[in-house]
Amino acid sequence: MDEFSSGKSWLLETSYKFFIICEATVQEEERQALAAADTDAAKNVIATAEVSRKTIPTYLESRNPIYKSL
Repeated sequence: MDEFSSGKSWLLETSYKFFIICEATVQEEERQALAAADTDAAKNVIATAEVSRKTIPTYLESRNPIYKSL
């Protein structure tokens, strides 16, 4: 009976360690996904700002004929 108890204990301990490793892996993947989403969002904001800056004329550009001819 002692062999069964020690085997059961080993199995429970191994299962618990496996669970902890899986949980840590999932948490790391979630962290990486959030970081990637933040990076993509920042890139989109920068790209949008650059496009807006290029397409919206400043006050002087819209009023000055020299700027209009360029």
